[in-house]
Amino acid sequence: MSRQKKPPILKRRVLLSSFSLNLTIMSAGCLSGKSGVISSSTESSSSSTAYDAPKFEVDNVNTAKPILLTSQIQTSDGIELNDKFDIAIAIGNAGGKKLSGKIELILVPPKDAQNQIASVTIDRTNSIPSGAAKFFKIGSFNATVTGTWALVAGDGISQVHRDYDGKFKVDEV
Repeated sequence: MSRQKKPPILKRRVLLSSFSLNLTIMSAGCLSGKSGVISSSTESSSSSTAYDAPKFEVDNVNTAKPILLTSQIQTSDGIELNDKFDIAIAIGNAGGKKLSGKIELILVPPKDAQNQIASVTIDRTNSIPSGAAKFFKIGSFNATVTGTWALVAGDGISQVHRDYDGKFKVDEV
């Protein structure tokens, strides 16, 4: 009994579908890990729902509750002394109502340098529904000293995700 060969068109379909699946896997997520860079052209801008943001519990009975989920430096080369840089953050809404209002984040240096404060205004046009999250780009910050810096929640943020790590390093030039 002789074996039948697959018609060439079927081989192409298998190859194309496998290519499509691999491309989907490779392009999924823009904030998974610390290596990707979220791009945006405007300061304090927001992007659509943050699919890669960590899961969080929602209190559907309560008012809106902003939760700081993630942060990521917006440079692929690291930060050196005297650099200007932006940070992408993911803010979620762990409450039962739409989230809007002004929130602040504080960039804390490792030494006796001055804190830097950034704010995000979440209004009707970029409000966050209950249980959802959005990315925002904040900055521009100045790397005024070397060492380990921390981005921490300020006014208007009621929670920080248990896995949040807002630390990053500024190196010598």
